[in-house]
Amino acid sequence: PYTLAEGWRVQVFAGTNREYARSLAMKLRSLKLDSVYVVQSEQLFKVQLGNFVERQEAEKLLNRLWYAGIDNAWIVKTTIHVPKTTPRAQPAGTEKASDFSRQLTFAIQVFVTSSPQKADSIKNLAHRKLGLKAKTFFAANVWKVLVGEFSNEIDARNVLALVKQSGFPDAWVTQVEKTNH
Repeated sequence: PYTLAEGWRVQVFAGTNREYARSLAMKLRSLKLDSVYVVQSEQLFKVQLGNFVERQEAEKLLNRLWYAGIDNAWIVKTTIHVPKTTPRAQPAGTEKASDFSRQLTFAIQVFVTSSPQKADSIKNLAHRKLGLKAKTFFAANVWKVLVGEFSNEIDARNVLALVKQSGFPDAWVTQVEKTNH
């Protein structure tokens, strides 16, 4: 019971090895990830996750995959499955956050580089310009510069406009592991 529409998915593999694509899809399903697809396009087999109408939702899954150690995934625009009926909402207060999501917080990523010196320089600049806590960390073979630490996505998105106006036009909201202070 779905319709087809343009949207976003997170892709974790594209190659000619059909068996690898199928085995990777099974591994991802075992992680309780919803909507895992093996898509064949001529001789190419793609492993894709999700059905997202908004790119922001795909970015959230991509971040979760990175923190789960799957750092070679990327977002693709493609045809997705959109449910014909809206799933029933759970009563307020009955949602169960996974242990994984409780360890994450929201931040704004302002820069990515392969140079630790450049990352440190941008971190200091961002802190001075924005007055927000700034940090660098190394992941997926690059240095990332983040500002802020927000308990929810709405607060992070409210600050994002200020960050973009302050000289970081490509900044975006991401999720990162909570730091212990």
